[in-house]
Amino acid sequence: MKHIVFLPGIAADERIFDFIEINNCTKQFIKWNKPEKNDTFGAYLDKIKKEIETKNPPVLIGVSLGGIFAMELRELIHVEKTILISSVKSKEEMPLSLELIRRLRINEILPVALIKKSAPVIKRIIVDTSNEEAWNRFKEMLKDTDSVFIKSAFRFALDWKRKEFNKENIVHIHGTNDKVFPIRNIKSCDYVIENGSHDMVMTRAQEISKIIIKEIFTINKIE
Repeated sequence: MKHIVFLPGIAADERIFDFIEINNCTKQFIKWNKPEKNDTFGAYLDKIKKEIETKNPPVLIGVSLGGIFAMELRELIHVEKTILISSVKSKEEMPLSLELIRRLRINEILPVALIKKSAPVIKRIIVDTSNEEAWNRFKEMLKDTDSVFIKSAFRFALDWKRKEFNKENIVHIHGTNDKVFPIRNIKSCDYVIENGSHDMVMTRAQEISKIIIKEIFTINKIE
């Protein structure tokens, strides 16, 4: 039986995958635990690696930051397939605005408490504003996410160095209305979701579920 490992975004948890419908498989949802004070990206990655226990190579499904971790995990363990949703395959696919944030250390200066209070502003960047259910889910996850993790996660993402990768068994699903990782920066994309926003794993879950099922179970066409 297929074993799927789900990795959510920075201010998210397994609830972000609630609308994804996949049967006939075992599912494991990675939880973003509070990092130790001196945890590097590699140290935190190693902790996630140790959580993945399966006899067969798993399928990794990563959203946003989860996709970045998935790209690193596939270098450390044998995986069947890596599916990225609203994410990037390398640092070169990130927008220049994130590099500016890194250089100015805005992520280090900005208090996490302020980020959590800025949900209405973040909404315009991340959430499909027409979908209130997704918006409410996002607010709940943002509120519940550990503040220390959010601080560390921004650093992990902004300091990510990967430029090269093995292109085998990677599936990239991306939306044309993603404002965090604009599609114009994506070098190659297997499935383009028209008007899909950064949170489309919730707002366009039916379409994305069909793609995942097709890719995992080798269905010849999407019904």
